[in-house]
Amino acid sequence: MIMSPTLATQATQTATEIACERPPRLDQFFTNLFDLPEKRWKSWRQVFNKGFSADNLASFVPGMVEETLQYRQTLKKYAQSGELVRLDLVTLRFTIDFIGRTVLSVIDLVLQAYLDDDSATNRSCGKRDATELDAGIRAFAISQVRLFLFVGHDSMSSTICYALHLLFFNPGTLSQVRSEHDTVL
Repeated sequence: MIMSPTLATQATQTATEIACERPPRLDQFFTNLFDLPEKRWKSWRQVFNKGFSADNLASFVPGMVEETLQYRQTLKKYAQSGELVRLDLVTLRFTIDFIGRTVLSVIDLVLQAYLDDDSATNRSCGKRDATELDAGIRAFAISQVRLFLFVGHDSMSSTICYALHLLFFNPGTLSQVRSEHDTVL
């Protein structure tokens, strides 16, 4: 397992003699920012930075809070009913909604910024003078949405379930979390 970002970049991108080969059919499903060659990655990363700026991310907080409150309400309903529920499925639905809402907002901002910007960065990503996206750019953006949804929802859902599991088996810590929660709210 590689823990160093520098070594990971070498193993996957820059050191061709040791770079990992990708399965040939993977590009059909996930041509993505994470494993582009460095030059193309830098260009695309600059385009996507616009959607992931602190101001843009802060603007998504109300939607994130709304999704979280709906999740809380769902959990509360199950707790009050005493019904046995598969927490993994309920949490998975929550994370898909949460990430989906956020990713679609980010992609919308990225694509609009891409269309509005006529910089060298966008030209290096393949942009021509146009007021709408060409098929290649649209396909790349769709691929990124798929990737963000695919890699994000399961890891987030598993982490939430595991955190709740740990709290259940550590009542002292759960008590501290509840106390802090009550103090803050």
